[in-house]
Amino acid sequence: MLFDWRKHRVLLVDGDDQFRFWVRGLLLQQRAAGVLSLGTVQGSEEEVCRQGPSLALLELNGDGAALFAFLHWLRGHAETTLAQLPVILMIKDVDKAVLEQASVYGIQGVLKKPLSGDLLMKALVSVARNPRAVTYQPPRPAAAAAFSLPLASAPPKPLHSPASAPAAPARAAARPGAPMAGGGGALRLPAGKSPAGPAGAKGTYGEEPPPPAAAPQGIEGLEPPPAVKAKATFADDLAPPPAAPPLAFEPASPPPDKAVKKRKAPAEPRPNDGKAVAGRDLDAILEEHARWVCSGGTEGRRAVLEGEDLSGRTLAEAPLTNASLRRCDLSGSDLGGAELHGADLRHAEILGGVLSGANLAVARLRHARLRGCRLEGANLTGADLAGADLSGALCAEADFKGANLLGAVLDDTDLSAAKGLTQAQLETVRGTLKTRLPPGLFLPGGD
Repeated sequence: MLFDWRKHRVLLVDGDDQFRFWVRGLLLQQRAAGVLSLGTVQGSEEEVCRQGPSLALLELNGDGAALFAFLHWLRGHAETTLAQLPVILMIKDVDKAVLEQASVYGIQGVLKKPLSGDLLMKALVSVARNPRAVTYQPPRPAAAAAFSLPLASAPPKPLHSPASAPAAPARAAARPGAPMAGGGGALRLPAGKSPAGPAGAKGTYGEEPPPPAAAPQGIEGLEPPPAVKAKATFADDLAPPPAAPPLAFEPASPPPDKAVKKRKAPAEPRPNDGKAVAGRDLDAILEEHARWVCSGGTEGRRAVLEGEDLSGRTLAEAPLTNASLRRCDLSGSDLGGAELHGADLRHAEILGGVLSGANLAVARLRHARLRGCRLEGANLTGADLAGADLSGALCAEADFKGANLLGAVLDDTDLSAAKGLTQAQLETVRGTLKTRLPPGLFLPGGD
């Protein structure tokens, strides 16, 4: 059965921006309702309350003091669903005592980094379907596994006890292996009775598999005859059902009427007041998207504006978190201070656009055209800028920490005051002699 991610919002906390970008992409591919991606749990309480996640994936490193404080706060919200929030920890090199301490707060799973996407998604689905707490047991070597499935709430009962030991020979004597006076062995015993009594049901050897399996489940005896009778009585009632289904599918008139209505609807003209986008009001779309973001996906509707012409628009400080703006034309638009965290801007045209102070963290800008854009003070941490054209862009104080610049075009781009750039990020970019980089960094090939 396929898991429906559309009903789940995930809290993702990890200090590695690239790892968060990768995990967030996996969840969005599964159409998760939302992903709250954070680098640390410190100061995140208000945002967590507002988003209301249904599953948490948290990194545990060092002594875990900050994480333990967050879990203590989380479990203290008895009046909300946060107290029961399923939590999966991600560990790399953590002391066993720290992991044991974390289990006190109610942990539903543990993942060992590095890990594959397949293992990650299987773990998330398993915990979401069955969010039972994991009991950490240091003496067992299995605690170091990549993923700890939820353990049983009570240990299994022993197969035998001292009280049942004397009954074992009597039970063995009743087996059909030896010739008996009745000649029928176990087949002559009536159902539901045992020669050894209740204690004899837990013999140490020579016992059939069905009796010990039935005893823990509380089944007192075997009842095959009622099952046979049920089949016999059910066979008498097979005649009426086949006649009923054909009657439910006789009316055939509604489909043609619906088809006619669908053909007439597009013919109605709709006036364009300058704010419409493909016949829709842009302000109304943004308002619905803001409600969708603020409610964590429970209200409103996500803005899907793929391929729309939004050139020259004023969208300063617009709430466009996780909005779909793929292949949009935003040339000359004012997006200063806009909230574009995780937005899909792949292949978008933003020629000469204003993105100063915009939040573009973990946004997808692959192959976007940002020629001549103003990106002063923009947050581009973890953003995917592979193949993007940043020619002539102004990037003073822009934060590129963890950004993917694979094959990006930096012709005449001013990055002299940019933050977070490393030489490894620039190994595959293209630039010119007029490209300005921070001190100590250079373009590949010595340009």
